[in-house]
Amino acid sequence: MLACGAVLSLLSLSVLVTLIVVQVNSFEARRIADFRRAHAALQIQLARQDASHARLANMAEYAWDHHVQLGRIPADVMASAYLQGGQRLVVAADEYSRPQMALGLETTQWRPQELKRYLQLSTAVSLIQRLTRTADDGEPASASYFFDPSGQYLSLDKGLTERGLIEALAAGSRSEVFAHLRAPAQLLVPASSRDQVPLLESVARSDSPQRTFGRHPLNGEPSLVSVFQASAGGVPIATFVAYEPMSRLQALLRRNSQGHISLLDRDGLRVLASQDTGAAGKAAAPDSDWVLLGDATRARFHNGRFTLALPVAGTPWTLVETYQWTDILRGIAPMLLSGGALLVAALALLWVLMLWLHRRMYTPALRQVKAIYARDARLRLLLDHVPVGVALLDARTGDVQDWNGPLQRMDRLTGARLLPQLRAAALQADLSGGAVTLTGDLRFAAQSQQRFFHRTQVHGGGQAWPGGVLLMVEDVSEAMHALHEERERTAQAEARSRAKSNFVAAMSHEIRTPLHGIIGHLELLARAPLSAEPLERVLRLRQSADSLMDIITDVLDLSRIESGQWSLVPERFAPGCLLERVAVLYAPVAQAKGLQLDCVIAEDVAASVVAPMAAVERVLRNLASNALKFTASGRVQLGVSSWCADGQAWLRFDATDSGIGLSADECERLFQPFVQADASILVRFGGSGLGLALCQQLCERMGGRIQVQSTPGVGSRFLFDVPLVPAPASPVAVPLAGRCVGLVAAPGPWRRELERRLQRWGAQARLPSANDDHQPWADLPMEAPIVMFEPSPESRQQVLHSGRAWVEVCRYGPLRAQPHEGGHRVSCYASEALCRVLLGPVAGGMSNRPHTDVIG
Repeated sequence: MLACGAVLSLLSLSVLVTLIVVQVNSFEARRIADFRRAHAALQIQLARQDASHARLANMAEYAWDHHVQLGRIPADVMASAYLQGGQRLVVAADEYSRPQMALGLETTQWRPQELKRYLQLSTAVSLIQRLTRTADDGEPASASYFFDPSGQYLSLDKGLTERGLIEALAAGSRSEVFAHLRAPAQLLVPASSRDQVPLLESVARSDSPQRTFGRHPLNGEPSLVSVFQASAGGVPIATFVAYEPMSRLQALLRRNSQGHISLLDRDGLRVLASQDTGAAGKAAAPDSDWVLLGDATRARFHNGRFTLALPVAGTPWTLVETYQWTDILRGIAPMLLSGGALLVAALALLWVLMLWLHRRMYTPALRQVKAIYARDARLRLLLDHVPVGVALLDARTGDVQDWNGPLQRMDRLTGARLLPQLRAAALQADLSGGAVTLTGDLRFAAQSQQRFFHRTQVHGGGQAWPGGVLLMVEDVSEAMHALHEERERTAQAEARSRAKSNFVAAMSHEIRTPLHGIIGHLELLARAPLSAEPLERVLRLRQSADSLMDIITDVLDLSRIESGQWSLVPERFAPGCLLERVAVLYAPVAQAKGLQLDCVIAEDVAASVVAPMAAVERVLRNLASNALKFTASGRVQLGVSSWCADGQAWLRFDATDSGIGLSADECERLFQPFVQADASILVRFGGSGLGLALCQQLCERMGGRIQVQSTPGVGSRFLFDVPLVPAPASPVAVPLAGRCVGLVAAPGPWRRELERRLQRWGAQARLPSANDDHQPWADLPMEAPIVMFEPSPESRQQVLHSGRAWVEVCRYGPLRAQPHEGGHRVSCYASEALCRVLLGPVAGGMSNRPHTDVIG
């Protein structure tokens, strides 16, 4: 027992030594990983800067090549202001752009066209600077200034001014400022004032910017200077100089590594360090001392210091990190202290335990052996009477150590084939993640047509029996036979359902042809001169035929969806026009029932979107038809809005009514085929119960959803969402831009809708003045037309006698504007017709109207 304790002590010490070696290697691996991460972060930062500079150069080249005119000031005016300001002008594309200060030296001799193009380029750069963002902190790209190739034209970014540069550089004149700023771009002063050809072109002639280290001309901060060029047709047009503070690169290295990281040039001089260190030195060890670590990373140990080096791609610099043995000891010191303390405590506890076991082991061991034998007997009795087969196998050889009676009976039923199958499966099972469930089947030995199905759980022995495997076999033959029978019945039912759907679709299609003939003849018969009673019967026949046609159409569409024959074709359409088209279709129904049919289009809805328009219109028609059917009085409102979630744009259509409403239980079974909310619905309102089921399936096919919100006796609101297909936005037309239009309408949804239409067309909608009852339109220009919607008699008379052109928008007006009482009349569901009449007859008719200020 004591010898065993000594062996365990030696093993513990060896484990501690091994742990120290592992920790040292882990420390080195972490340092290498941090170093590579810092290198990757530096590479990514430089690549982001390259991409930002490339975007700036490309957009500047595009603006130069296409003569892009930005801002509200013409180029001629800018050139004149530039020359009058002493060859100095601050330009910007708009109020949100970064202003650019344009300065010149002897540019008065330039051709006017060339000066205009460079002023336009500065204006474009002001917008580009706002649009171009760096990826690390979201600030604009740091292009501080640019020169033309001759070095006579200078455009300064926001924050750089001529006065500030003169003070910061202690320059006596603008020419000295130009000379200082030309140095990073490597441009020489032109030989004469008329010389427009650079004597020395910029070094930035390659695709990548040229980088050096220098100080910011304004604040003297150490910076990374990037010089890049924009060209047109291979000819340089501008040389850009950007200053990136060195503090950002230092912060980047600190965030990605805790070590001492430096950036050395090809001469071995330190140009950047993540922490404050001493003076830079040169590498003294020869190249043969370096060891390659699987990639471009090199390592060496020299003069008691570990050094890691990795070149920075695309630059003449090398990233270097150094550390010593003291750094390693500081890194693993907590582990050494905790591990040593644990080892001492474990050894002390081990020896105390060994001494205690040595003195008091034999008698307790004998009692435990007797208890084990008794427990084994009880366990055998239990295992032989459980309804599950249990077996213990050796995990290495697969030999059966023990198995109970139920498993032996199962093995006999299969002709001694079950146990070999289980042994092979148990040896191949991966028990590292826990228990594994296996299933299988075998034929019975006596009846070859009947099969034995089993479900087996394989458990590892764990600490109770290392190297062992526990098998628990369950006979599931009856359940599997029942499952196979259920699958056969399901397949037969699905086949019958498909046959039924195909038959219904074919019959519905065949029935529609003669039914169209019946409807056509009924329509002709209704137009014939008939007395009241026969005409009433013809109209009832026409209503019955229309209802039958709707039911057949729903059945046919539902069958097409179930059989997968309904194809969704995304196409571009206007949501507002779609809503108006559906409203126009059902406006006669609303008029016949005395209902108000409103359309509400949210302001955030785009003028045109891309989605399956046919399916969307089909769902919206069904919802509008149901809303009008179940509403006896009040109003029905159709609306559309938009929303966005997780980068996906959606359209939401809704149909709201003041009808009979639904309870919560009725809403749950509302979207099932051939099922209506109430048994009395069929008697009171008719229908087949297919419309909402068709709507739900169409919404699911489009990737959307449909839902209902309802209160019994108050009304219902049906909503469905449709995902939009990403597509380039189409240009929005503003045909009434800059025009004023008067609006007479009572507060409500239609006044908001008409205001939205006029504002989207670019017009300024003005309401009548509430301070002057006799002249409510005194502040409205005489040439401005007036749009009315359900005005009061007094307001109508004021508009008719105002001497202005007017258009009356009404619920049941014509779809095309028609002259009416000196003005025009048009339907509220025809926005395009309203826009045309405001552009055409109303706008043109004002020139011939007599001018009058009389209202009353």
